[in-house]
Amino acid sequence: MVNTIYTAGQAAYLDTFSGLIDCTVTHVIEPGHGQSATAGKIEVKINQAGGKGGYREGEIVTCPAADAVPVPQVRVRNGKLHVDINYTWQ
Repeated sequence: MVNTIYTAGQAAYLDTFSGLIDCTVTHVIEPGHGQSATAGKIEVKINQAGGKGGYREGEIVTCPAADAVPVPQVRVRNGKLHVDINYTWQ
């Protein structure tokens, strides 16, 4: 399957143990993709944390590329969230 390419400025979700947190990618430090937990390094700005995971609105977080999920890659099926990991940050 072909990976969809995304760049800085894209709306995304920070994937945490507390759930998905609304954020915006501010900088792609090192290109990576959603298929590897260790590939790439992405800087995101938290938009709305909603009390999840101790994050605050406006906070800048650096994470692996797989943890910054572009909004179009998240889908709801049968009431459950599914993440399509076929994406690349460049």
